[in-house]
Amino acid sequence: MNNRFWFIAYLVLVILMSFYTIKLNIGFEVRISQIYLLIIFLLILLYELRYKVFNLRLYSFFLLSGILLSLISLNSAFEKIGEFKFIIKYVVIFPAAFYVGYRAIYLVGIRNIIKISEIAILLATSLAIFLYYYPIKFLIHDRGALTGLQGTFWESAGLSIYVSIFLLISLILRIYYNNITKKIFYLYAIAFVIIILTKTKIVYIAFLTLIIIAVIYKLNFIIKSNFLNNFALNFIRKVNIKKIALFTGMFLFILYTYNQYEPFITEEIIKDKIENERGRALKVSFDLLEKSNWLGAYGFGFVERYFSGIYRGENIIGLGEGINAIFNSFLDIWIAVGLFGVIFQIIILVMAFGKKHFLNIAIPVFLFLVGLTGPVFIDFNYYLFLGLSYGFKKYMENKVENV
Repeated sequence: MNNRFWFIAYLVLVILMSFYTIKLNIGFEVRISQIYLLIIFLLILLYELRYKVFNLRLYSFFLLSGILLSLISLNSAFEKIGEFKFIIKYVVIFPAAFYVGYRAIYLVGIRNIIKISEIAILLATSLAIFLYYYPIKFLIHDRGALTGLQGTFWESAGLSIYVSIFLLISLILRIYYNNITKKIFYLYAIAFVIIILTKTKIVYIAFLTLIIIAVIYKLNFIIKSNFLNNFALNFIRKVNIKKIALFTGMFLFILYTYNQYEPFITEEIIKDKIENERGRALKVSFDLLEKSNWLGAYGFGFVERYFSGIYRGENIIGLGEGINAIFNSFLDIWIAVGLFGVIFQIIILVMAFGKKHFLNIAIPVFLFLVGLTGPVFIDFNYYLFLGLSYGFKKYMENKVENV
């Protein structure tokens, strides 16, 4: 199993991660990408056991955490839908996803990580454009009037987050290694246009937040506190403040122009989301937590059962039958398995966060912000990306130790 083998293995995984609609029914629906992920994890496990490099402590942390959260869920007497599916995810799939992401940098290498990221961007954006004009039923999730530029993802936000993460990985690493070509610049431009067209507002906010962080560091407002070490500072020094300003201005101008042409940020839309969608869902979520004395722990699958049955009369947009999570990932895990779930998520975000490279700032911050308005905790992509960030963090630490 050489570097080329792992490159192909991870590339196939990344491609399959984008095909949300291709599933198998094994008593419950499972995505092809989830099955392939477990195969890759098994190969890594056998490979590392042979060379005695398997990180048992890391994997045990995720496995035991998954078991603990599952026991909390099983202890709940409330009615639930699809609880077993969640248990499989937390005990089997999510630990495997984080570990596969963690080992990527060692098995594939930085250059190949960049290549995989850019192939993922190219494929996802190309398919999104093609399927928007020429929809293929088995490849798209038909959401009726809500179906938009979403490609092979469940909805537009999934496409936006997927492209954004790989864009961040490629962009940050290429800036760090001074290797942005004209072809890659055009790819980035296409990616940003697709991200804008998905109308995923939290992604816009996440990008602008990262730009602000980079500018603050660049202007030395935080550098004096020694928050960052040389590797992160080297990245910041290579960022051109004029180019950042130009890009930010263009980004905001395009958003404003697009919003004028096809409004997606208006006072009426915001009011509707507060009264009939996210705002209403948050109110009900806090009511549920208050009823449990802020302990939560209603169990995995309770949200779908509650909003599709007991609470159906309220008709909250985006919740109900077939929807197994609310809009805020932290509230969702709190309701499901209590504060232990929230603590677990905070721990893995902190694990993925690091000061040795801006990539270890960008990925956790981006996913944290996205998690505030989307149910990212129930998707293994989230754990794989955090695992990748954690692996890169350890790689950079080892690089410093070996200098």
